[in-house]
Amino acid sequence: MQLYNRLLVGLGVMAVVIVMMIVGTLLNVRLAEADLPPVYAPKVDFRQTETEPVMVEAKLSHYWPALGGPNCFRFVDGECISPTASGIPWKQVVNWGCACPVEYDFGTEFVLPGGEVFICVDRGGKIIVDDGYVWLDLLVEHPPVPFGTIVNVEVRG
Repeated sequence: MQLYNRLLVGLGVMAVVIVMMIVGTLLNVRLAEADLPPVYAPKVDFRQTETEPVMVEAKLSHYWPALGGPNCFRFVDGECISPTASGIPWKQVVNWGCACPVEYDFGTEFVLPGGEVFICVDRGGKIIVDDGYVWLDLLVEHPPVPFGTIVNVEVRG
């Protein structure tokens, strides 16, 4: 019986947390519509660390929130008002922000073969580590390479 009560309490706590997350998300959407900063945004640490860079193979894609659809969570009156998952407005990270898998922290840098640096500020349901490849979804208006191109990238941070 005691285990049953603990299970019920645990489920109750989880339900409260989920409801709070939903309410917070809806509130942040309303604040974004009013052009106000979010109530809560995850901390993004852009400080350089002294760790040794790591090379990984990455599949590249790109997204452009101004197009709406799957490129934008909240599209109102022909405009994307969604911030990135890190809380930073998407228009502030154009040409240097990217969505990366959850295995990488916000603020992780990815250096492309041409020297371009993209910083993880967003997530995406299909942005995963797949068959050993790291999907990186670059926030750019025009794709630098065809969808799914595999390149070696340096990971910092």
